[in-house]
Amino acid sequence: MPLDLDPIRALEDVWQTAPLIFEGTWLDSLDVNLELDAIGDFLKAQPSERIFVRETGEGPGAPHRMVQLDSRPLSAQLSDRVLHITALDLQELDPRFQSMIDCFVERLDPSLGRTDKSQLQVTAGLFIASGKTFVPFHVDFEHNFLIQLLGEKEMHIFPRDVPEIFMEEARERLAKDMADSRFLPYSEDFERYARIMKLRPGTSTYQPPMSPHWVVSDSGVTMSLLLSLFSSEELKLRLTHFANAILRGFGFHPAPVGRHPLTDDLKYRAMMLARETKRRLKPIRYSRGRMIDVRKKKLVN
Repeated sequence: MPLDLDPIRALEDVWQTAPLIFEGTWLDSLDVNLELDAIGDFLKAQPSERIFVRETGEGPGAPHRMVQLDSRPLSAQLSDRVLHITALDLQELDPRFQSMIDCFVERLDPSLGRTDKSQLQVTAGLFIASGKTFVPFHVDFEHNFLIQLLGEKEMHIFPRDVPEIFMEEARERLAKDMADSRFLPYSEDFERYARIMKLRPGTSTYQPPMSPHWVVSDSGVTMSLLLSLFSSEELKLRLTHFANAILRGFGFHPAPVGRHPLTDDLKYRAMMLARETKRRLKPIRYSRGRMIDVRKKKLVN
């Protein structure tokens, strides 16, 4: 059951370690028209590479297919297709989402503890899905805060430290490619580790970084607001796994991240030096631990 308490106080106890579901949202108000067809018009006006539309399979391990929205109203497309729509970095497309993020960070501040706040990257997104739609089994590097706006869905979330679910090689692939490598092989045997959280309008969740999960929507259309937080700690984790991926590519068998903290720190410093060198050679900006070539709008790593 969702917790009916101050989410900030509860979040301090589970930060980076465990999921949380509670009554209420992280925001006092949303100054954005979230009516389905209005959001559909907004999304269709954006560059196609900013909006990810998938036709999903029947189950958390089923394959999905990338497609595009057509010209019809979004509500019509969601009713006769099996779609899951992900829209990310909305603060770069509409300043109202940036205002939303600013309010969120201010409220969240007491829970951030020792986090290097000067390195925070917080982004806003939307998930919109047809009824009975599965989000495949996957994992993210970010802290994710999900605010349920429309419809009901069920999230199955798993501990991030179970090797049989999330192997070290899979973590390294994710560090190299934060797109398709987010999707993991799924087995029903994993469900013995799952925590099941039921979301409805008026509930919100916190998902720690690197926590595998899958989602299934109820019979109606669903919409969730996503607020993702990426800090210097997640950057260090990502780059250390990335260093191990490089070493494995040369035939070495690196120790898992976390086993030797001093060695991990050396790997991180070496990767940061390489990134800074690359940044000086190319017009690069950072986004959630990734480097993007500003001229080509392409990922550098």
